[in-house]
Amino acid sequence: MGALAAKDRLLVILDEWPYLAGSSRRLASVLQHVWDETLQHTRLMLVLSGSYLSIMERDILGQRAPLYGRQTGQLLLRPLGVRDATAFLPGYSAEATVEVYAVAGGMPGYLLQFSDRYDLWTNLRRVVFNRDSFLYNEPDLLLREELREPRLYTALLRAIAGGHHQVGDITRAAGFTDRATVTRYLDTLRGLGLVEHRQPIGPGRRRRRWGTWHLADPYLRFWGCWILPYTSQIEFGEVEQLIQERLRPGWDRFVGLAWEELAHHHVHELAAQQAIPFWPEDVGSW
Repeated sequence: MGALAAKDRLLVILDEWPYLAGSSRRLASVLQHVWDETLQHTRLMLVLSGSYLSIMERDILGQRAPLYGRQTGQLLLRPLGVRDATAFLPGYSAEATVEVYAVAGGMPGYLLQFSDRYDLWTNLRRVVFNRDSFLYNEPDLLLREELREPRLYTALLRAIAGGHHQVGDITRAAGFTDRATVTRYLDTLRGLGLVEHRQPIGPGRRRRRWGTWHLADPYLRFWGCWILPYTSQIEFGEVEQLIQERLRPGWDRFVGLAWEELAHHHVHELAAQQAIPFWPEDVGSW
């Protein structure tokens, strides 16, 4: 590889770095040695990509990482916006697309599980409440890969999904006794982009220490509301009862949460286009 890039520009992409690193804990150190000795003196452009932030930080971005300080750039890929999501479901109305977005968010891999050949509820039965589906198991696998104590973090996510947003309420609902520990765990989840801390808008906002915690990822919110609390019923095949007795009655309220967030984003988009006669420095719920 070094010989090929000695004179000509060469692009090498190592996709899903966490899986490669999982096969050998020394891989990052070996790559660091090869880079320092040879590759940095060539015309090679090396790209490392991965889905699990904790492993990317451990091997590349963190100060203790073998490759720390050697990157010339880093890019965090954000989820797609709702406008882009319409391309995955061209046969859906705008309202139906928003409903799917409330479930899957803007993750392309999640959106690909849905098909506009079926209505929303059929899609949910096929790709969400199916025990053998990718989406049914995805959040659990994500937490196990990213965190050392997934059971404790799952309890926090379930508490937030259940409507507990203050630290004290989350502490009690999740079965913790120490608020400081919960705050530390919530900060870890925030670093992974799974939760966010919201404060009321207005003067002095950044000086306030209080606020509310919310699930940042739409599918994680759906999973916490409608899958995690009902895993036993789903395992026993009671999906239809769950949809009719729990999901449908609370559906408008659930979609409303996503719609409110889309409205916040839209205000910022209008501001970026200078389509409104003022600059909204803060956009919030209250």
